[in-house]
Amino acid sequence: MARVEGEIVIRRPVDEVFDFVADERNEPRYNPHMRGVELLTDEPIGKRSVFSARLGTRRRTVPMTIEFTEFDRSRRLASSTHSSLVDTVGALTFEPVADGTRVQWSRDVQPRGALLLIPSVVGLIGRRQEQAIWGNLKRLLETGDSEAQELFAGTRRVQPLRDALRLAGVMLTAPLSGRRSRPVADEQDRSLPGDELVTDAKLGWTHAITIDARPADVWPWVAQMGCRRAGWYSYDGLDNGGVPSADRILPQLQHVRVGDVFPQTPKAEDRFVVRAVEPGSALVLGDDAGSMSWSFVLEPLDASHTRVITRSRGAYDRLALGLMLQVFWRPVHFAMQRRQLLNLKRLVEATAHSVVVLVVGIPGAGKTVLIDRAANSSEWTVLDLDRVRRRLPTAVRRMPVLYPVYVLALVAAIARHTHVVAESRGTYAWLRRLVTACARARGREAVIVLLDASTEDALAGQKVRGRVAPAPVMHANTASWGRLLDAARSGALVAEEGWSKVVVLDRAQASEVEDLGELIREPTTGRRNGNGHG
Repeated sequence: MARVEGEIVIRRPVDEVFDFVADERNEPRYNPHMRGVELLTDEPIGKRSVFSARLGTRRRTVPMTIEFTEFDRSRRLASSTHSSLVDTVGALTFEPVADGTRVQWSRDVQPRGALLLIPSVVGLIGRRQEQAIWGNLKRLLETGDSEAQELFAGTRRVQPLRDALRLAGVMLTAPLSGRRSRPVADEQDRSLPGDELVTDAKLGWTHAITIDARPADVWPWVAQMGCRRAGWYSYDGLDNGGVPSADRILPQLQHVRVGDVFPQTPKAEDRFVVRAVEPGSALVLGDDAGSMSWSFVLEPLDASHTRVITRSRGAYDRLALGLMLQVFWRPVHFAMQRRQLLNLKRLVEATAHSVVVLVVGIPGAGKTVLIDRAANSSEWTVLDLDRVRRRLPTAVRRMPVLYPVYVLALVAAIARHTHVVAESRGTYAWLRRLVTACARARGREAVIVLLDASTEDALAGQKVRGRVAPAPVMHANTASWGRLLDAARSGALVAEEGWSKVVVLDRAQASEVEDLGELIREPTTGRRNGNGHG
């Protein structure tokens, strides 16, 4: 075990520092290794609040959970953190001083896995990283400048220059680099949503790209765009304050309404306003003056391909402004729009056809009923014990080979198919870990759905299906089920087993689910989340 300790003085009031630090959702703003944080428990934040986070780089992240074990506002904040790499227990103390607030930290870091062989190295790296992170926080809170709040040390100077050079390279090679985002057929000339907003437009630029996914898979990425939101998926050093654009769907940003603001840059005065929205089909942004529009239109080409068409239109009343827009801004817009579309295609295609759903519950909870009702479209590959049993020769159906065959079929389905849903009692930890490992190996998202049925409801369900589980089996499953629910509520299923999302449903909620795809894309609020509170 390694001990990590230190202190720093931040020139801000103690209440402000404590409240900012206590909301773990702020940490990605000053910790460059934190890729995203969500609150799993209900507001307000306090003792026993649990957060789900992802630590790492854009290419590889490690899920983790953070639970507050002490919460004495403006004085002390203790927590325990769990991930597959390390477990950490420690506390922060906050003390008002003449120059502001002294923050002291003390953490015990317990390496896991291969890191157990190098605890001293883990401690050394932890101390250096902790000092750097708190230095970033100090700069963030003391400057009070919106740009500084979005930039990490070093990135602020290097990334804009790097992205500017990339942008220039694309502009200079436009005849070749523009091919992948060039409109085809009548896309350049035909009317699109948003054209009516600028009736006297004197310029208009249209770009398009084909994405190997359905519009429903593309839309969440479009809906969450914006600086200080998910980013613009373009040159982050130029249009997102150096903060990397999101590499996953953010449920809290999916509900877009007319009048919502999408910040253009880290500076608060630059903004787009949502002028029109057709979920799954079109998003139109504009400025406050009504002199420009920027449309994103999603058109299905077939069952698994979408054409994304963007169009920017603008009006101007001065010749000099028009010349500047045509000569300078047009190639800049082309390069940034091209980058955005290519990144959007990469992000969507990496996740759209990549989901494994495991529906779990005690015998009779209604797993097969839910799957039959909510996963009945052709995109889903469905596996359950009844289906596997029917495929086996009659002579071996009652032999103890059924479950091994089922597990092998599940592993094969994850390897071969893109949308897989299966059922299990869920009380086998090894099976849950096998599913997440296979999903990870294929780059697929892994979602576990827990059907929380009472023993009485489960027994009634067994009678309806005509098979009643023996009393010892039922007792063992019920006892294990309670521990599984506790793991879901604490966030352990995400941190320790690697599930991308945990959904808990009671029988009434499960009966309302008509589309499994919509269920797993829902924001993690209310009972339908990893903490199980309703």
